[in-house]
Amino acid sequence: EIKNDKTIAIYPFDKGTSFVRIEHSKALEKICEQIGPTKIINEDPTVSYVAKIRRFLSKLNKKQRFSKEEYKKIYPSDSIPPRLYGVIKAYKPEKLYPLRIIIFTIGTPNHGISEFLVKTIQPVLNENPTGLKNSFDFIKKAENWNVANNDIQVSYDVVNLYPSIPLKEATVILLEQLNNSLSYKNLTKLSIPKIKQLIELCLFQCYFHWNNEIHIMENSGPIRLSIFVLAESFPQFHENNAIKMALTMNPALNLKSFLRCLDDIHARFHNIEQAKQFQDILNQQHPAIQYTIEVENETKTLNFLDIAITNNTLGKYEYKVYPKEAITNIQIKPHSNHDPNILTAIFK
Repeated sequence: EIKNDKTIAIYPFDKGTSFVRIEHSKALEKICEQIGPTKIINEDPTVSYVAKIRRFLSKLNKKQRFSKEEYKKIYPSDSIPPRLYGVIKAYKPEKLYPLRIIIFTIGTPNHGISEFLVKTIQPVLNENPTGLKNSFDFIKKAENWNVANNDIQVSYDVVNLYPSIPLKEATVILLEQLNNSLSYKNLTKLSIPKIKQLIELCLFQCYFHWNNEIHIMENSGPIRLSIFVLAESFPQFHENNAIKMALTMNPALNLKSFLRCLDDIHARFHNIEQAKQFQDILNQQHPAIQYTIEVENETKTLNFLDIAITNNTLGKYEYKVYPKEAITNIQIKPHSNHDPNILTAIFK
């Protein structure tokens, strides 16, 4: 009965193993809110896009710019268009159950190039001293801090990061970072102009299959993997400028620490007024990148990434695992085909 009802759609939870029954029109409305205006086209551009990528890669390969393994991974074969689908954030009723957009890109024309770019460029971005790999990296760095009793910890979050990146401007910034890096030449045989061409070939076409139609997002880059390096490089550049501005003010802001992981940032200040003042400085850097702020609670605890960080007023932070809320009790079953190390960590 539900299957035959065209007015009803079934969507999986973002976290958990259950499903949501939702009016089809409301689901479409939620997705349209996320992706913004798109252009519907009649012809799938995948075939022509693949041909364009193949021609460019073949020219580079003749000049021996790739290893055999690299070329095999990035050369598109049997490609399919990106597919869009949504999952319901059922754990956020206060926001009327928003929908998370996911673009499935495995097997798409530029997926191999995207992985190659991330592998090549990420080591350069990792040279930034404010960068974090994960929560373990945060704990390791925070061990060296002397945390004052009255320190205020806050987290900043970039609003709608991936669709907000201005591609051409961000590409210029990224290429400048590569040019200034001492390690870049050891990472690839490709010159920076060729990397630029790969980025443009990979990023400046955003289309996907959704609702039995092919959509194009004009003036926007592909979501997630293929825009990953720009989504880190661009805010990284402007955040470093904001830090310099804050430290050279008169009087200077007492920014005690600043660490970022993707679009999540942890920072410490002497008081909340300075934390909010620094938020204003961040938001002045570029209109496309805006930051929200979350302040530690009354127990001096702040949830950041997957840990709860508490100032124990003894000069150090204490940590607990911060499990994000989910409607269902089971997210991964103990006998599922996940990595054994993951299962061991969850079901201790």
